[in-house]
Amino acid sequence: MTWVVQGRREIKGKPIDTPYDDAKWKSLIITPRKPEEIIQRAENYIAQLAEYPHVNDKAVLPFLLRKAFIENGYYIEGIEKILAK
Repeated sequence: MTWVVQGRREIKGKPIDTPYDDAKWKSLIITPRKPEEIIQRAENYIAQLAEYPHVNDKAVLPFLLRKAFIENGYYIEGIEKILAK
């Protein structure tokens, strides 16, 4: 699974002013190797959102990631799957 992270380019804390939209953005390609690493990255990101109490996704995102991995056959440490009979 690969993530592409994009952000606005800045010089001395100010956005670059150019007529070329492509030059305004920087992109990073990140390739986490394990589901735990992806979940940890998401939780680190959510920790940065602590100053924004109105962001509801910070409570839901870790759950949705774990759920998606489990539903697609990945093992997530600390999660026990209970099967119905």
